[in-house]
Amino acid sequence: MILSNDTKITFDDAKVEGKGRHFVSRFIEAGAVSYGSAGVLKVTKEALDKFVQSFVACPVIVKHKKLTKENVDDERVGVVNSVWFDANDAWFYCDGVIYDNDAIRKIENGWSVSCTYDMTESTGESGEWHNIHFDDELLNGVFQHLAIVPNPRYEDATIIFNSKDREDDMLFKLFSGKKIQNSNEEEKMDKNVVPEILLLR
Repeated sequence: MILSNDTKITFDDAKVEGKGRHFVSRFIEAGAVSYGSAGVLKVTKEALDKFVQSFVACPVIVKHKKLTKENVDDERVGVVNSVWFDANDAWFYCDGVIYDNDAIRKIENGWSVSCTYDMTESTGESGEWHNIHFDDELLNGVFQHLAIVPNPRYEDATIIFNSKDREDDMLFKLFSGKKIQNSNEEEKMDKNVVPEILLLR
């Protein structure tokens, strides 16, 4: 089972020709996540801790798609550099570089991000967590990519651009979800989470 999650991206003010734009983004948090017809998955911090570092060096791509060794170089528009957990807001964050101008423009025009991972192990059992029914519980996985998407599942997820030449911050949308993609292009989802990505310019 493949899962995805959206959040907010920020670009810093440094623009270095040929080196792309550095970004920071919160991309996943623990919780009960609805994947529409696939059901609700219980995702704990302990489970995410097991495989979150597999996100390092994952490609950033435009829209979710299956990546292979034959197409990854053509689809990659950036890369994830590092991952960490922030106890202040209980989110996992990543940073990296986006070097494709079209991808940067899409984010500036309101596109959001969505992370995708393969669920490699689950309990296979349903239950309740904080009075919320879930259909299965994630135990382990492997991250696949970070996608820039036009319609994230989590409609309240946002991207914030920090820019000295703009007077107002621009808010954009993002998503958390399943591979199963975290994108609204397939189906709408409940608004359970508010992820963030910050594009640093």
